[in-house]
Amino acid sequence: MVLASLTLSAALDSAVAGARSLNPGDAVAYRVDAHHPAEFSVTVPAGDTVQVRIEQTRHFTLLDLRAPGDAAPERRFCDSGKGGLIRATLVAASLGRYRLTLDAYDLHQTATGWIRVSTVRASTAVDHERATAEQYLARAEWARHRGAPATWAGALAGYREAQRLARRIGDARLLRAALIGEARLDVFDRGDYAAAAPLARTAVTLPDRGDRPGEALAWKTLSSVDAYQARYPSAIKAARQALRLYRRTGDRYWQDVVLGNLAYIEYETGRTGLALRTAHQSLTIAREIGDAFGVDFDLEAIAEFHRARGEFDQAFADFRRALDALRRQPYPAREAAVWNGLGELYLSLDEPADSRAALAKAVRFADAAHDAATQLEVLVNLADASRDGGDAHAALASDLEGLNRATALGLPREQTFLLLGLGRDYASLGERRRARAAYRRAISLAEKIGQFDSEAAAWLALGDLQAGEQHLPAARADYRRALALWRPQSARLDMASAEGSLARLDWRRQALNRARLHIQRAVNLIGSVRSTLAAKQLRTAYFASEHAYYDLGVSILMELRQAHPGAGFAHAALRLVERARARTLLDAVADAAHVSSTLLPASLARSMRRTDTELDAAYADSRDLLQDPTATPARVASVHRRIEALQNKQDRLEALARSSSRRYAALADARPMPLRQLQRHLLGDHDAVLEYWIGAQRGYAWLIRHRRITTLPLAGAKVLAPEVRAFREALTARSRTLPGENLQRRNARIAAADERAANLAARLGAQLLPTRRRLRGIETLYVVPDGPLFGIPFAALRPAGDPKPLLESTAVTEEPSAAVMASLAADPMQNRAPPNRRATSIAVFADPVYDRDDPRLAARMPTTNPRVASLRWAPNARLSHLARLPASAREARAISTLSGDTATVHLGFGATVKAVRRTPWRRFAVAHFAVHTLLDAAHPEFSGLVLTRFHRDGAPEPDVLWLRDIYALDMPVDLVVLSSCHTLGGRDVPGEGLVGLYRAFLMAGAHAVLGTLWSVQDRATARLMRSFYADLLPGRLAPAQALQKAQKTFLRSARYAAPYYWAAFSIEGMGEPLR
Repeated sequence: MVLASLTLSAALDSAVAGARSLNPGDAVAYRVDAHHPAEFSVTVPAGDTVQVRIEQTRHFTLLDLRAPGDAAPERRFCDSGKGGLIRATLVAASLGRYRLTLDAYDLHQTATGWIRVSTVRASTAVDHERATAEQYLARAEWARHRGAPATWAGALAGYREAQRLARRIGDARLLRAALIGEARLDVFDRGDYAAAAPLARTAVTLPDRGDRPGEALAWKTLSSVDAYQARYPSAIKAARQALRLYRRTGDRYWQDVVLGNLAYIEYETGRTGLALRTAHQSLTIAREIGDAFGVDFDLEAIAEFHRARGEFDQAFADFRRALDALRRQPYPAREAAVWNGLGELYLSLDEPADSRAALAKAVRFADAAHDAATQLEVLVNLADASRDGGDAHAALASDLEGLNRATALGLPREQTFLLLGLGRDYASLGERRRARAAYRRAISLAEKIGQFDSEAAAWLALGDLQAGEQHLPAARADYRRALALWRPQSARLDMASAEGSLARLDWRRQALNRARLHIQRAVNLIGSVRSTLAAKQLRTAYFASEHAYYDLGVSILMELRQAHPGAGFAHAALRLVERARARTLLDAVADAAHVSSTLLPASLARSMRRTDTELDAAYADSRDLLQDPTATPARVASVHRRIEALQNKQDRLEALARSSSRRYAALADARPMPLRQLQRHLLGDHDAVLEYWIGAQRGYAWLIRHRRITTLPLAGAKVLAPEVRAFREALTARSRTLPGENLQRRNARIAAADERAANLAARLGAQLLPTRRRLRGIETLYVVPDGPLFGIPFAALRPAGDPKPLLESTAVTEEPSAAVMASLAADPMQNRAPPNRRATSIAVFADPVYDRDDPRLAARMPTTNPRVASLRWAPNARLSHLARLPASAREARAISTLSGDTATVHLGFGATVKAVRRTPWRRFAVAHFAVHTLLDAAHPEFSGLVLTRFHRDGAPEPDVLWLRDIYALDMPVDLVVLSSCHTLGGRDVPGEGLVGLYRAFLMAGAHAVLGTLWSVQDRATARLMRSFYADLLPGRLAPAQALQKAQKTFLRSARYAAPYYWAAFSIEGMGEPLR
């Protein structure tokens, strides 16, 4: 027999430096990467066999094997990890040279290992069959890794032929590899979990024969199969066995993978705390070894676990970090999971539009990854979104389709989700019997597989069914079962649902003391969840979705008060109302304190500045589109999405900044001021607070005076909301012009509207205000509105039996809450005026240049008719054609005259955004803006003040002071006057109030804000402002009293007596005489 000659090939396709010769029996270390492959050749005599083994020591190696006469190489690899072997049995029919190229499987990694060559021996039938089996396995593995569905049938056939030959020759290592390969194809590609199970079980029973990496991969595969089929105890056992073997081999990559999978299994069994610890172990390893895919997987898992625990802000941040990582290293299966998790998070926060957008992306990525399990999870969430949106039939169709698919695939975990959804669909459609059957099936299956979260959710839903059918003891038992299952998982939001359901049940049974205990636990859990929401948008959305719990708590306490007068339950209800108010302003005070007192890490400061710059650019693009009448809705929406994404990033950076501040923690965790302290320190004998709570069915008001508190029962939102809308419509009838309406018809319509307004003012006043006797002696009334009462002009209401409006005897100002009122009064920001600042120092911005046809810009007549009364509001958020506000210039000059020499007036080209930003506001007592406003009720962040749009030479000027710009101002003035339209408007968020311009100025440090509730004519506004400042600027009257006097002047005039002209103006905040 002639010995095989092993020589380094000069090249396969080009010359390779660093070649070396090998002899039979040698072992050579290699180190390869994407730019430095290693090439070898093996010459095998006719009728002989040589075995080449490539043992991996670091990362995966790729072998291209080209047999003599072959035009293309055959690709082989082994992903069983450190110590895994790539085998090549070379059987020569005739003398020939085999060419081998070693490369790194991952383009970004360096692979190392050993290439070992056997001695030469005569070929046998076993050698021929082993070589053929290796070829089948190699081709099947490469087809599987390519991931194309068209290759799956060929891969399946290849694995099975390799298994057949491996069994015949008794090669356990080869058989294990082929079994594992087919099982992984079934699990991760074909979704045939039932077929994969026996393959994996067979693989783990084969003898080791020194193949520890292959044995470990078999256990890891079995763990995945069992997890998908919800055999959690078996899955955990298999994962731990795989982990033990990988620790023996020192394979950090596969330890990372197994720990990540194990964390998800622990999560599914309700051990979220353990799951988080395991996931963080996995993440640590992934970062240490540079495994980008592992980092993606672990971040998504950690985010999902925080979401399940109700730690929404942490979940949101982790999901976003995962997306950032996935942008650098795309991974469709993980991208699908991340977007699905975000969709579910937004569902929890009652943000349906954001949820649908996230789930649509999840569908696209899940389809690209051919991930059947994730596809079904997304289907579940889409059905939930449809049901929440009122389309139960669409949800039912989706859940039925998903259930059929999950059953066919043998996925019991997904079946429980879909059965639970199916029960909710049937319940929404009134099919209680079918709903009950679906819930029972879900409970049975979830209990069988140990899926505690789904089991608890099904018990809760079943309890709701029982309660609806008046089976109250059975419902109580079901709720308690749900609570017992959720408690070990620390699922706070779910626990709150169960406690709230128990409270509602006991309330219906009039077991009020027990109901009180349950609702107290529920709101405590809700409060603990809120404390984890550092991002302002998430805080707002969360509280809006949980408002009903507080409503129930107030109802329970007020019924207890009726049963036990004098026991303090009315005061307890008021404290709960204060707690329910989302404390956005308190957080803003804390934010301001943090920024001014804490040095940020350099990297964080740079990130915040960079994000601010990007936001400025995005807002500039938005401004340009608003000015462009040809801009399509799609272009506008695209820019808005970019702004929202940057704002989310900004929120996360601010959360990081706050988290390092002890002062912020102290402020943010501060409790509302006790009622007695509020009464003693803030309210004089002639002051009172009137705080409202308007639930769906009933409402309450508390009149808080210096020495006593009186409670008033009210109707709920269903009764009040239509009357409030009708009142506003009647009040604002003058601002509308109907098509084809002549002057006679207009006057008749307005007269009828005035009569309706008078009647509604009396009816609403009788319902909402204390009697005149209780109001006696109150000179200033601080109103804290709620729900439909936001935007109502309380000064125009008439107390019961009184022909005159409240304005005649009482100055009215509004507050976000009593706690915020106390915070504004106590905040040192409000008392930092320089000692040389005068009470009459005022900065005025008025009469901006809006249009290119403005005569100040060019010697042309304006295109608008100057005789038409201008409304100071940019309708539909469009800037293309804004009317000039000529009366605002006269208004500004009048204010300047009244203030003496202390006014700084910015008119025309001087009324710019830059001037607002550069103004040293600490030197001023008052900021006055007589400009147009932009108001987007759905997205307050796109609201702002519109200032001068052009330089003198006609060049564009940054023209919108956006809401975010206002937040960023350092403006500790006594008063901000927004002498424009709808400035007190905004979006009504339960527990939050109206998010609008006035709140932005309060956040910027202003003590009080004067604004308008609807559009008012330019000339009328100017006249009222002159009257208002005549009493304000000398410092004689506080803003509320000065406004009251000006409004009473209008009320007694012939021209402006209608509430339309004066009732729109309202004070927000703690207005005091100017200092």
